[in-house]
Amino acid sequence: MKKIGKYKIFLCLLLFLQYSSTILAQENQLISRASKYRVNKYEEFEISFTINGQGTNFIEPKNLREHFTVVSGPNNRVFSTFDNAGFRTEQTISYIIIAKKVGKFIISEASINVGGKTIKSKPIEIEVTAAATDEITDPNDPKFIAKKLAFVRVKIPKNTLYVGEGMVVDYLLYYRTSVSNVEILNEPSFNGFYSEVLKDESQPFQEQVNGELYNVIPLKRYMVFGQKIGKFDVGSLEVRIPTEVPTNRRDFFNPFFGSGAIVNQISVFKTPLLTVNPLPATSSYKAPFSGGVGNMKLKAYLSKSEVNVGEAVSLIITLEGSGNLKMVTLPELTFSDQFDQFEPKISERYSITSKGYNGSKTVEYILVPKLKGNYKLPKISFLYFNTTKNTYEEIVIDNLQLNVIGGTFHSDENFVSKVKEDKEESKNKNIKDILFIKNTFNQRKSLFTISSTTVLFTWFFVLSLSVLILFGLRWYLVRYYSSFQKKKELKNKLREIINSMEKSNLSPKEKLNYLNKNFKKIVLKSSDNKEATMSSLNNLLLNSIFAHDTQKLIMIISDSEKAIYSGVSDDKILSIISEYVEILKKYLN
Repeated sequence: MKKIGKYKIFLCLLLFLQYSSTILAQENQLISRASKYRVNKYEEFEISFTINGQGTNFIEPKNLREHFTVVSGPNNRVFSTFDNAGFRTEQTISYIIIAKKVGKFIISEASINVGGKTIKSKPIEIEVTAAATDEITDPNDPKFIAKKLAFVRVKIPKNTLYVGEGMVVDYLLYYRTSVSNVEILNEPSFNGFYSEVLKDESQPFQEQVNGELYNVIPLKRYMVFGQKIGKFDVGSLEVRIPTEVPTNRRDFFNPFFGSGAIVNQISVFKTPLLTVNPLPATSSYKAPFSGGVGNMKLKAYLSKSEVNVGEAVSLIITLEGSGNLKMVTLPELTFSDQFDQFEPKISERYSITSKGYNGSKTVEYILVPKLKGNYKLPKISFLYFNTTKNTYEEIVIDNLQLNVIGGTFHSDENFVSKVKEDKEESKNKNIKDILFIKNTFNQRKSLFTISSTTVLFTWFFVLSLSVLILFGLRWYLVRYYSSFQKKKELKNKLREIINSMEKSNLSPKEKLNYLNKNFKKIVLKSSDNKEATMSSLNNLLLNSIFAHDTQKLIMIISDSEKAIYSGVSDDKILSIISEYVEILKKYLN
């Protein structure tokens, strides 16, 4: 019996060692997998990272979101089992993703911490092929229904432009069901055009399409100008729209209404071909072409028609209208040696219209006449292409005259003799100045004769000035200390808000809402103003410690409120939060 007991102990020890070696062999492995390694563009598939055990501080692949869109994830699952091998735990972190571009992509390593040790996975290689173009025709297919409930369209004023002509291109989201977290996957390239993304401040509206009323939201707005001649495929706007599609099932909690399923549809709207035509030849015009294309007017005037010698006068040239104003070169003028001139000042004022920029560009020349006379200023010629008339239009201003009074009148014939007279007069003046200095030196003693009344008045003045300076200094110190205390309190509140937001377990949208709402509160409270309009915030920020970043903060407050009340991705919200905090932290030092 004792021998049998010894064998049992030995057998248990062997089993324990075998189990331990099995467990050790399974440690330190973070296994990466993909449900498919060859997928179509915009096809959903799953990638997962599995660890034999349970870890913390999982870090996703750095480039995961560069070429892929995360539809769902990270999703964390933990499985625990007990069998002949003992108690085992397995943790899996997974993502549902779609590819945004065609090609071969390597998803980099992920990592997780287990027992104080960092474990890394192997990279995953995914091949993405062109998406299938099979049209869905089954009216009962959820994807077919989703495309009827939500889609993207483009609004273009016209399809044919001249080189240099501009227009605004709007991409709009139409929907008549619940949509959320709409994400732009790819944007048009606008090959052959100069393009810039405009900040869209337009409001949602409603529009009927095929007898159905849709809500419409501007997704993307571009200002484009034709640069090259030809026909161009400028690409398409590709958008992921999580669309709620009604089902026949009843909602358990609200039986009066049917439930809905979310379909992650990809809406692709191909922009029509755009044609850029060349401008006609300008050989019949003497003036150089300004580069202007649109509908423009040029005007010029003098701030004064008559001035004295040595008195400054402004020549102001203003270009007004619509088109490619920002790219236009205004006429450069050359003035005679009879004027001193300063570096011209240029100012611009623009707004956006469907035909390009609308506004004005102004150049101001400051001139100082040296001699008396009646001067005709240089001719101003401006040549641009009028898109309304489809022809060049030359504007000539040749009637500007300036009358200079004071000094000796001169003409072009006696100008040289006038200069000689001025030099001779300057010599005589120098001799007179020397005689004046000599007489003044001989009388210097009388200047130092000071009466007792003057002494008393001087002492009284100095004493009064000293008292005023002391009172002013005291007032300044009190104001400075009060302002310092207010700034200190504001910084403490700001630090508290940022720390609370960063440590919270709120969703990205809730974090942004918390940060934005509380920042506006402390700005309004610091100035005893309860109104939270953009104009009032702008004025308050200009008069606060945030004055230097007022425009940035106004823009980010506006972006935050749009993100909070619209369906943007968590990545976009986190980007806004990061920019928000980066600006605010500058003022915590």
